[in-house]
Amino acid sequence: MQENMNNNGSEQTPNVVSTKKAKRFNKTVLLGSIVLAFAVIGIIFSVVFVSRFTYDIIDNKSAKAEFEHFIYPLVMLDPPPFERVDKLDQTIILTAACWNLIQTEDTSKYEKDEFGFITVPKSDIEAHATKLFGTGLKFKHQSIGDAEIAFEYNEDTGEYVIPSTSIFPPYTPKVEKIEKKDDTYKLQVGYIPTGDLWRGDVNGKKYEPKPTKELEYILQKNGKSYKIISVRDKNSTIQPSVSSDLESEVTSGMESLAESPLSSDAKTTSQASSAPASSK
Repeated sequence: MQENMNNNGSEQTPNVVSTKKAKRFNKTVLLGSIVLAFAVIGIIFSVVFVSRFTYDIIDNKSAKAEFEHFIYPLVMLDPPPFERVDKLDQTIILTAACWNLIQTEDTSKYEKDEFGFITVPKSDIEAHATKLFGTGLKFKHQSIGDAEIAFEYNEDTGEYVIPSTSIFPPYTPKVEKIEKKDDTYKLQVGYIPTGDLWRGDVNGKKYEPKPTKELEYILQKNGKSYKIISVRDKNSTIQPSVSSDLESEVTSGMESLAESPLSSDAKTTSQASSAPASSK
């Protein structure tokens, strides 16, 4: 009987060991499955995130089109680069405002003559200038334009007589790159000659036009829209300017140093040391 008991006990030992191994194996499988699941989720999330990030930065066509439409009235005038709007010529500001009104407003609400020109109060022109360049502008209303197209200003009525439809400008904008920092946007803008928009071969194949020059437009978020801050040469580097107050402090400090006793002593010492050399 004792032998039977020993035999039974020895037979149970492998079963107990096998059960423990199975439990450890199940825990390992479960843990591995959890880790694998998290890894798969992480990979999927990374792929989706990178895809979205790349799309927004490289091929955000809707944003580019929005910016092209906004800066169009200024690009068509091809102004020289400027660092501040208050340095921009009044005729450029007023002309850009007129074209912005023509392109964005329902011109049927204005009185139109037999030649297709509409009469617009100067307050509306100022409003469209503010849309483009922001608040704080100072206006000097005047007749603007050239021999081909003119915007006549009537000082007595405070009104402009301008075309009701747009014209073919010398350039159209192509936003090639958008960089954003806080609420400021830097646009790399190519100037496409209007004639090149229709370029193609005898077989009807169209070719993408190339810009004849590129400029940087600096815009700032302005409510739901933007405002133009400056226009720069693409390769220009802007050096930080010294404020007038700081410049005057530096100048004053240099003058004080020149008039100080220490400076006088230094001059005397210098003259004394140079005297023997002079006598020789």
